Amino acid sequence: MSNSAVLLSTHQLTREELFEVMEGMRQPGTDIDPEDVLDARISRDDKYIWVFLYDAGVEELPEEDMPHIDEVLGGIPQSVVEIEISRQPGSEGLAVEFACLFAERWPCVVSSLSGKIISRQELFELRRSGKGFLE
Repeated sequence: MSNSAVLLSTHQLTREELFEVMEGMRQPGTDIDPEDVLDARISRDDKYIWVFLYDAGVEELPEEDMPHIDEVLGGIPQSVVEIEISRQPGSEGLAVEFACLFAERWPCVVSSLSGKIISRQELFELRRSGKGFLE
């Protein structure tokens, strides 16, 4: 089983750019495995996340969430990246690391399953404090 968070960006992301962000996570013990069905699985030791880039995902976001997302993001989302997070302890840290590497390059927010919208600055604070999106 896993949890999920959605990364939304005003940048029109390509699959190649997504893999560049993933490559930024590479260190000893980290595997990045592109898959046919998934865009990629990132694992480090026994922790792992899956990353999916959706071409048309923005249209599927709930209408009632859009004004708040647009406000926090500073524009209309152009890209949707789903991050499936293993329940293995520490996996959420990988997800935060990925989201922060993305946020260093492009404006983004993260929407958690609980409906919380996490700003770019809040992402960096989560990384500094060692917390995850779902806490």
